[in-house]
Amino acid sequence: MAAEFSEARGAFSYLSSGTAQQRAGQQKLNQKEGKDMRKFLTVSLTIVLVFLFSSADFCQGQVIKWRAQSGFARGDFSADLMPTFVKEVAEKSKGRLIISHHYAGDLVPADDTLKGTTQGIIEMSQSCGVLWSDVEPVLGLQFGVPFAFKGTLKEVENMVNTAGLYKLWEEAYARQNCQLLGVHTYGPYPALASNKPIRKIEDFKGLKVRAILSIAGLMKELGAAPGYIPGGEIYMALKLGTYDAATYSIDAIRGFKWHEVIKYYILPYWVDWYFGDIVVNKDAWNKLPDDLKKVLKDAMVNFGNVNKEVYEKELNIVTSQAKQLGYEVITLPDADVAKMRQIAIDKVWPTVAKQNADCAKAVEGFKKYHEVN
Repeated sequence: MAAEFSEARGAFSYLSSGTAQQRAGQQKLNQKEGKDMRKFLTVSLTIVLVFLFSSADFCQGQVIKWRAQSGFARGDFSADLMPTFVKEVAEKSKGRLIISHHYAGDLVPADDTLKGTTQGIIEMSQSCGVLWSDVEPVLGLQFGVPFAFKGTLKEVENMVNTAGLYKLWEEAYARQNCQLLGVHTYGPYPALASNKPIRKIEDFKGLKVRAILSIAGLMKELGAAPGYIPGGEIYMALKLGTYDAATYSIDAIRGFKWHEVIKYYILPYWVDWYFGDIVVNKDAWNKLPDDLKKVLKDAMVNFGNVNKEVYEKELNIVTSQAKQLGYEVITLPDADVAKMRQIAIDKVWPTVAKQNADCAKAVEGFKKYHEVN
């Protein structure tokens, strides 16, 4: 150890023994090398930082492009409102998520809208679960069940949640590789338009009426003869007398111009509020960062509010402007409505419950909520 110390000290003495000129030269050389090293480190650090920040900006700012198809054609209010949804998403995501909107059949056949979303052919779809009830029967309950979906929109939404129905919808879509983004209202159902007067419960007997699912079930129990044709064919069926009456959502009266070919509009509605939804392919959803998921969820809430406003406005128009539109509004007597409600509970609700276990759970939830035995 002492020898090592002596050698080190000798070396120090050797370095210190040079001339003043040599020492000055060495000092300048050291200063130059120090400046060069600092310059090198500064440039290197700048390059690294530029790379890191540009990479972050790229990841943060990359544009994700989705395609969304509605299950309905132009003239359906909710489908026509989808541009407001995609615009909000584009704005609030600052251009990071761009969704193009398309009507039924534009990208995939209308009947394959859910299938296309499941498979990722399209990333998003907007429709009503009733269209997919053959795949997942519980989704048909978005359509409402006669005299179960009664009350204000908040009351019906509360019943849907209390009965566990919303959770069942989420699970049903998850089985189809889809994420339920949320639901929106289509207003009341059915808009029952007729060319024969229906002033009492007995007037349903023999009525040829276009109707579907549980609405058709109640029509049958009332003595009517329900049948089905696609929505786009109803106008001519009413005009030609193929059907005496038809059911649809309220936007059909003006949006599909039914007012031109009907004489009567029958109240009250059997379902005060029914629902549609927006769903996202599960794989596409899982790839999104959390902030874009929030953008979509917030836009869904606003889309629901806009739909509610539009349908409430239309709800008022189809009754208050009936004379100008060319038909008479008939409201059935309370006693007859009470009879219809009981028939629905006794005959229609059990039929709905028999479809599968999910539907049975939902109907039990309805009965509990409405305190029905």
